[in-house]
Amino acid sequence: MKTIFNLHFVKIGSFYLAKIPWVGKNKQWGDWVVNSKFEPVNNKVLKADENVYLVIVNDVITYVGEYIYNLEDRWFKNSNGYVNHHTWKEIDEALEQGKDVSLWLCHNPFIALPDGSELNIAKSLEQKIIDEFSPEWNKKSNRSKWLEWRKKNCIRINDIISCNDLG
Repeated sequence: MKTIFNLHFVKIGSFYLAKIPWVGKNKQWGDWVVNSKFEPVNNKVLKADENVYLVIVNDVITYVGEYIYNLEDRWFKNSNGYVNHHTWKEIDEALEQGKDVSLWLCHNPFIALPDGSELNIAKSLEQKIIDEFSPEWNKKSNRSKWLEWRKKNCIRINDIISCNDLG
């Protein structure tokens, strides 16, 4: 188990090089050849609901993402356990170099709301981890530019209006 921002992450499986490659097909992107497969710790984890995930290579967070349906749909849809995710090439290369590549999920990506219900924070947690750890495989985006713009041009509403002002 790993703890990040006081939330626990559990290893749900490892990637390995398959003996026979799989050819992925996509009308938009064409064909690609994948050599990496996934071995879950338990097949039930493939049905894990909305969450944030970490790809860890040799104990380093290398990629962070999130999904809204289930893990199988996000990573292995129609592929018999082969990686069907845009990081397939990086995973193949890491495995070919003899590195340990594993997949981790947040054990409980929810926060309690005052009314007793829960809110899934997977998307926000993904961005927070990316900002904190700058994983190598997460493509650099314009996120830092818009964060700077927001710091210069935006004010949180609770800094403008106190709840006491609202009566």
